[in-house]
Amino acid sequence: MSKSAIRLVGALVSIILVVVVALQNQRPIQIHLYFWVLPHVPLALIVLLAVLAGVVIGVVGVWRDHRRRMQTLTPVDASPAVAPIDATRTEESSAESRPDA
Repeated sequence: MSKSAIRLVGALVSIILVVVVALQNQRPIQIHLYFWVLPHVPLALIVLLAVLAGVVIGVVGVWRDHRRRMQTLTPVDASPAVAPIDATRTEESSAESRPDA
């Protein structure tokens, strides 16, 4: 099984679990946010919002890490890392210049 297939199966299992938990918690609850009170908010909505917040935080973290890694890579120099190939040189002339030939 490929790595992407394993990730896909894991994502599908996670989504199914979140949906099952959300559907099992339909009762309304009261949310107290300091001075605000939100009456009759379904618990499923709170569960889904918490999962969504976690996904967004995870994606932003991975994106920032990827961006930071891409910025720290050194740019490619104008000079090549290996010696350029001499197009005028042939097999015969290179064999003559080798001491072991």
